[in-house]
This record gives sequence, C-alpha cells and structure tokens, in this order.
Amino acid sequence: MMAWDMEGYKSLNSNFDCVQQIAFSQHLILMKNQNLKGRKTMKHNTKTIETAWTRNFVKSNCALILVAVSILRVCAFSHAANVNLVGMYDAWGEARSVYVSGTKAYVASGYYGGLHIIDVTNPALPLWLGNYDTKAMAWDVVVSGNYAYVANGFGGFLIIDVSNPAAPTQAGKLTTTDQMSGVALSGNYAYVADGSNGLRIIDVSNPTAPSIVGTYPSPSSAYNMSVTVVGTRAYMACVDKGLVIVDVSDPVAPVGLGSYDSPGYARNVSVWGNTAYLADDTGGLQILDVSNPASPGFLGSYATPGDAQSVSVVGGLAYVAAELSGLLVIDVSNPAAPVLKGDYDTPTLAIGVRLFNGLAYEADGEGGMLILQYTGAPPSAVTNWAQY
Repeated sequence: MMAWDMEGYKSLNSNFDCVQQIAFSQHLILMKNQNLKGRKTMKHNTKTIETAWTRNFVKSNCALILVAVSILRVCAFSHAANVNLVGMYDAWGEARSVYVSGTKAYVASGYYGGLHIIDVTNPALPLWLGNYDTKAMAWDVVVSGNYAYVANGFGGFLIIDVSNPAAPTQAGKLTTTDQMSGVALSGNYAYVADGSNGLRIIDVSNPTAPSIVGTYPSPSSAYNMSVTVVGTRAYMACVDKGLVIVDVSDPVAPVGLGSYDSPGYARNVSVWGNTAYLADDTGGLQILDVSNPASPGFLGSYATPGDAQSVSVVGGLAYVAAELSGLLVIDVSNPAAPVLKGDYDTPTLAIGVRLFNGLAYEADGEGGMLILQYTGAPPSAVTNWAQY
C-alpha cells in the first residue's frame, strides 16, 4: 500500500467523480454529527458504500480499484493538521496494537486477524511478509530477537518464533482464567495484564516453556488492561481503578507502591522520567507526577474529543490514539497546560500507537495499520529536537 493525496485524483478517469461526491457528502455528515454513536455508524456506513461501489466498479476497471478505495478513504475520513500519512497496511482483522523492531512491524489484529508481520523498510510502501493465526483475540504484542510475545485474550499468552517471517510458528503458550490484553518485556520476564487476575510475571528465559513466577492482584479485582515496565517498576492501567504502581525488583514477590484513581477508565500508560501519561478513555489524557510512587500526584489533563485508548510519549509530545478522534499529538512540555499540536482523523477507530524512528505506528481497528508523521514545530520546552 502507499500514501495518497488528492492530486492523483485529477489524473484519473471521470468514473471517480461519484467517489469524490459520495466521500464529500459523507464527510460533511460526519463533521456535523455531534452524536458519537451516530458518527461511528456513519463511518461504518461509508465503508459499506466503499465496498458496494468497489464491487460494481471491478467489472469495468479493476486496475484502479485500490486507488479508488484509497481516495474514498482520504476524502471521507482524513483531516490532517501537522500530521501526514506516510503509509498504511490494511491487514485483515482488527488492528489493536503495533510493535516495530528493525525493519518489521508486528500487528496484533484482534479476532480472526492474529499476528501480522509487515516489512516497513520503506514506510511509504509496507509489504506483507507473513501471518500467524493466534486462534483468539490478539490484543498486544512486543518483540525481542526472534520471538514475538502476544497477549492473546482468552487464548492466553503466546510466544511465537518469527525468525522466518513467512512461516512463524508457536514456541510456547500459557493460559489463565481471564483475558490477557497487554504485555511488556524486561530481561527474561514478560509482564502481562491479565484482566481481573491483575499482573502476571512470566519467566520467558525458555521460550518453549514460559512459567508464571509472580502475580500482583489489581485492586478490588479491577480489570488490568495494560502494563508498562520502567526499571524496577510496573505501571498497571486498571480501568475503573486508575493507575497502579508495583515494585517488581523481585519478580517472584511484587510489591504494591501506590495508585491513582483517575476520573475515567485507565486503558494504557506511558512513562517518561518521573511523569506518567495515562490514556483514560472518557477521562482523556491524564498527566501524573510519579516521582513519589506511594503518592502519585495530578499535574494536568487534556480532554480528548474521542475516548483515549493508548498513549506514547517522546520529546515533550504525547501521541494519543483517541478512538473516533483518530491520532492526536499533544504538547505536554508544560503538564499543567497541554496544547493540541496536530491531529489525523483515521479511517475507523484509533486504538493503539507506538513510536519508532520519528514515526507513529497506529493500530486503527478495521482500518489496519497507519504510519503517520508529525510535521509541526517541536514543543517550546524542547531545545534539542534532533535527539528525539
């Protein structure tokens, strides 16, 4: 796949007039619709129109189908401000998480999609390399060396040998009683968000025989959605119980340090220095001081138009996957007064985002994987932008 712009439209034959008109009218309705559920319906309706139109058009001019579909998506969905679309890959399934290692992107694609492996040597032209059917809901993935570690919902925790991207194979598996939805890796241990079971710490030194060595229960059996590990601390996003911080210096005996009950539903957390950035669903982006983990303190927040699902932070900028609002780029150099610096209205629902080499790899549900680049000015508090 590739990045498209409307200049290409001018050189296509007049059959595309109907695409532009349909897309434009849908876009106007989306802009006017203030009901989020209605907006979601309109986005799905637009995809239905796209599919029906494609079926009719294929009979007369199949060579232009991909271009036509891409133009429809750009017209109907994309609203870019300081954020450019570099490339995209519309893998089957529902993209929920992307992890980039070297020249490859690994996409956890929910139900039916499994794990996709994409060559992103040229980010403008991602190429499919292979797929592994996880036979459950692939929520999250991290990669180290020749292995991908997948939080696979009720299908448990999978370790997949990806040394041959064209034919990945399962190396190891571990199941529990709840839904595994987030994974982080540090040394020989995987830290897995295991729903109401809390945090599972898994020894992965032998990929063929992973074993649970430690558990930390989430408060009041709250659903642990995701986890981030920095040094000897694990940061758990526990939905209605907010942020929970755990000392994992001894993986066998993790110890709770403190928590912060956020106003929304904690979905994902990113940590930069002594600051935690919480994607808090209806609570938007919450910015917390975690220098004293026993008592995390509120620093500021940003009310995202859509529900904040995931966040990655670098160089004073927070990249937030905000579901119906797409990808938001927020200047958080002054935590007390965050400022929106850029946005990109993605095809469906922005669910996950990770950063790699100056690019944002966004998991967009049925819209697949998008590769986006922020083109605006750096935050005023950042003096050496080149280092990030």
